[in-house]
Parts: sequence; C-alpha cells; structure tokens
Amino acid sequence: MFKYGIFIITIIQIYNIELDLIKIKPNSLKKNKRKLAEKKGHENILSKLSTGLYHINITVGSNNQTFNLIFDTGSSIMWFYDKECIGCQYNNSFNKSESKTYINSTTEKNLTYLSGLLKGNISMDNIQFAGIKIQKFKFVLIHYSTLKVKFDGIVGFNKLTNKMPGESISFIDQLFDKRKIEKKKFLCDIKNTGKIYIGEIPEHLSKHEVIGFVSKRSGNDWWVNFEKLIVKNKTYELNETEQNIILDSGTNGLLFPLNLLDFFKDNLFNDLINEKICQIKYDSQIKIAHFECVENIIKNRTFLSNNISFSFENNSINLAMNDLLNKNDYSFNLYFSDYFKQLILGIPFFETHSILFDKETESITIYKPKYQEKKRRAVNQKLNETIAVAITMFIFISLICGSFWYLNKQRAAKRITKEMIESNIKYRPIA
Repeated sequence: MFKYGIFIITIIQIYNIELDLIKIKPNSLKKNKRKLAEKKGHENILSKLSTGLYHINITVGSNNQTFNLIFDTGSSIMWFYDKECIGCQYNNSFNKSESKTYINSTTEKNLTYLSGLLKGNISMDNIQFAGIKIQKFKFVLIHYSTLKVKFDGIVGFNKLTNKMPGESISFIDQLFDKRKIEKKKFLCDIKNTGKIYIGEIPEHLSKHEVIGFVSKRSGNDWWVNFEKLIVKNKTYELNETEQNIILDSGTNGLLFPLNLLDFFKDNLFNDLINEKICQIKYDSQIKIAHFECVENIIKNRTFLSNNISFSFENNSINLAMNDLLNKNDYSFNLYFSDYFKQLILGIPFFETHSILFDKETESITIYKPKYQEKKRRAVNQKLNETIAVAITMFIFISLICGSFWYLNKQRAAKRITKEMIESNIKYRPIA
C-alpha cells in the first residue's frame, strides 16, 4: 500500500518509465456500443517523474487542471492537494476557485501514512483521463499535510468497496457506478505494453499461462499466498503471517521483515560482503536496512542472474537480482524493517509480471509467458541469427571467389593476346 511506498520514497529514488492508460469500452446502450468501441484504443501517455513510481495523468475541473497521480494498488481513493494547503509539498495543486464545476462538502477525510498525516474534504468535480469524461467524480481535496515527499497525489486501486452503489469514493467503484466500465477489474501490464487496462482483458494475454489467487483475506489490500521463499536453492519456510504477501504498486521495492535480512546476507550477499563489493546499510532513524554495492556489481552477471523465487505447491514466480538493482546508486531495492510484518511486492514485481485484479471475485491472476513459446522464440531467434551469418559468409566467399575468377580471366586474356601478337610478328612474311 502506498503508506509503505511513500515511506520508502524518502530514502531512495529510482528511474521511472512512461506508462500508458488505455480506455476500455463503457457499458452503454446497444446502439452506442459500436461508436464507443472505436475509441477503445485511445491512450493516455504518462509523464516521467522522479519518484520512481508510475503515474496516471488526470485532468480535473472545468478548466482542465492536470495532475500526475501515483497509481497505487494499496489505497482506494483519488486525492490531491488544494492550492491553499498548509504544509503540503506538490508539483501541481488544485485551484478550486477556477473550476466552475467544483462541489465542496463538509465531510472530512483523514489519511494516515507511516511518514505523516493528511487532512482533507470529500469533494466533487468533473474529471478526464484516457479520453473518459466523468461528471461529479468524488475525490479528497487535501488542505493539511505533514508529509515531506513532493508529488501531486494518488489514485487508488485497492479492494475497498462500499455496500450501497453511489456512496463509494473508491476510484474503480465510481467508474463502474457511472457506467464507464463493464467490470470491476483492471490489468497492470507494464511488462508487455506499459499500460493499464480497466474493465476488460486485452487479447494478447490469451497465449500466456496463469497463476490464480483468491485475495479474500480481511482488509482492503490485494494479497497473494506463498509458502516458501527460495534464494540460490536455499529455502525459507514462510510463517502463517509472512505467507500473505501484499501486492503494492505504491512501493518502490520489495519489503521484508527484518528477520529475513540474515537469510539474504548468508545465502546471497555473503561473498560480496567479504570481498567488500557490497555492504549492509542501516538507517537508525527510520529503522530500515538495505544492501548497497559498488559500481563493479553491474559487471557481475553471475550474481545478477540469481533469482528470488516465491513458491506454493507446484507454482512459482521469480525476480532476477538484475531487476532489483538500482543503477543510479548500485543498491538493491530490497528493504528490511520491523515495520513490515508481511512481505510486500512493489514496483519491481509489477515491472516483470502482468497482473489482473478483479474486485468482483476478489481474485488476482498473474500472467507468465508460456515456457514453450518462450523457448520457441529463442530457438527461432538463434536459427535466424545462424541463417543470417551463413548468408553473409556465403556472399563474402562468393565475392572473393568471383574476384579471383575475374582476375584470372583477365590475366589469361592478356596472356593469349600477347602470344597472338608475338606469333603474328614471328611469322609475318618478309616483303
């Protein structure tokens, strides 16, 4: 959930890449379906920011005030800062006096994070994103903050749902209640397309195998259940609490309870620590530990090819150490603290797996490329490379052989011509 992610941002910043948000066909009258379906491919390209997280571009108000809001599966609502906010740090803020469609309320909403407190009012205004225009959309306008991180706000995608339709301030629920999507589901597909699909599943995932989870544990977070953590063939049996792992796109890295620090140190980083290539950094103020290495670590392909695996029964998901390396400061996005009782899989997991979240069934589906398809593509690529090399060599050898043939032919022609001239002079009759 973002309350962990915002805490981590104060420690580390990683590079971000652009994310598209694709519009899904609204649930409308039959006569309008064809017309709306033609807009299905409309995309909203997101801007790069320095937080290391993914951002959805949303405009608010009659004058289209623009915000880059963090895509967060750990919270449920959309919020951003009021221009008159006290103690707030932001890149963009909302000037409610400039929007003719803004509707305020006296209902207050407090949001608590590990690194601070937010206070705001539930408000309404028109919004637009990915070509979808929605009137009287509910959000929280923040007027007081103790957070020390600079960003525009958050758009939440967790499981929170109000019982009565029309009362919810959940982002997904409002899209559904206002008949802008047909199903309460969304797919985060950063790995393949760099996009989020809301309401439907794209066809390109039909060739992928899946791992399915039911996330009906109490609370609003999206949970998956794994039994074991495996590093370099060393297995750690997760306890009952640790088995329930949170998927949180509002967190920069992978978060573990502090007791797992020694497991990673002994089984993965020990040799590098002895060689003084890596070291454990511990911040006593915020009580978080992580591994920091020197620049040469980027050349250690053997180490970076190691996987961290989470498994249950006959299924497993993997994350390579290379995917966890922050190439700005050569630290790894693995964090250990007593603050974290459960394991949390953040952005590195979202960047390497396609994940479908279904609020109606409270289930999660993780898509993986089929092994045979992946192997076939690798074989085809190798074959194509071999053929290309063979053709190049054939052309090269042909050119050389052709050159020799041409030179020899020229020499033979000159020799014959010379012999004919000499013969003609030798036997010419004397007058």
